[in-house]
Amino acid sequence: MTDMLSAMSTVITCITILYTLWYHDIETVLKTDLPKHKADQDAPRKANRTVLRFKAVPLCIVSVLFFGIFLPESVTIVGSWICALKAGTYTYNSIQAAIVFINVLGGGFTVLMLCTICKMKEYC
Repeated sequence: MTDMLSAMSTVITCITILYTLWYHDIETVLKTDLPKHKADQDAPRKANRTVLRFKAVPLCIVSVLFFGIFLPESVTIVGSWICALKAGTYTYNSIQAAIVFINVLGGGFTVLMLCTICKMKEYC
């Protein structure tokens, strides 16, 4: 169980580092002021598409994979909590709680990235 927590922590740390490195570029796309004339929009849209394709989408894919890989374990843990609560035998396990918590954070980050990509498409 602690090996899984270590693996989750390592992966979420890598995702966080990538997000930190690419955050400025992603936010720049969202704050792009596109010219009014369609012909003048080609260069900014092309630059924005590059950020979308090579930074935002890969980051979203990694976060979806992270969430999906560890979701079954989180569901199993929550299911065992429910059964233990019904039976009156529940005892707190901080490692299990950390696994579920990190996966919930991963799910939240996945939703954030999906929303960001949807917003970015307006500028691409």
